[in-house]
Amino acid sequence: MAHYGNSHHALLQALYPSALFLPWLFDSAPQGYWLRKDNHYAFMKWLSNVLKRKEGEPSEWYSVTNEDFLSNHGSGILSQYGNSAFQLLSELFPNREWLPWKFSKTPKNYWKDVENQRSYMKWLSGVLRREEGNPEAWYLLPPSSPPFSTSLHLSLSFPFFLPFSFSFSIFFILFPFLLPFLLLLLLPLFFDLDS
Repeated sequence: MAHYGNSHHALLQALYPSALFLPWLFDSAPQGYWLRKDNHYAFMKWLSNVLKRKEGEPSEWYSVTNEDFLSNHGSGILSQYGNSAFQLLSELFPNREWLPWKFSKTPKNYWKDVENQRSYMKWLSGVLRREEGNPEAWYLLPPSSPPFSTSLHLSLSFPFFLPFSFSFSIFFILFPFLLPFLLLLLLPLFFDLDS
């Protein structure tokens, strides 16, 4: 076994060269296996078939989670991309537009970058047909309307019940003058104003 670098995969592939042994299906892939990009593409082709997704098509991968990778022997490849499905897919398929906020989890510290927040708001302006940065265009938009509440998964580490959940904080970074209006709307939720 030492002759094959203590790799079951290498041993079996040498003994049965006409068979195709998938290295990631063993307890561990051969040492250094995940350092080669062509192995990343081979795994993604296989995973696409397993998950019944079109390879490299963003709309089909947004619902895929890190758990989908982990439960399908993908911890090795995922670790090469900071455990981020977005990083993995956007680097392997750079000719596609990947929107990180559509994944169930954004890369670590993604929302700390103001440029990422602006990119999101620019995208949201297009989706909601609102003029970017124009206060008049945003006044009548209820905070609970999609995509604020359901499709973007932006509440990262903030409790849902706080008025400053992350989706709101991005909005109010760009439109701080609207904060008092939101607080007035939420006040009845926290205090009994009738007594």
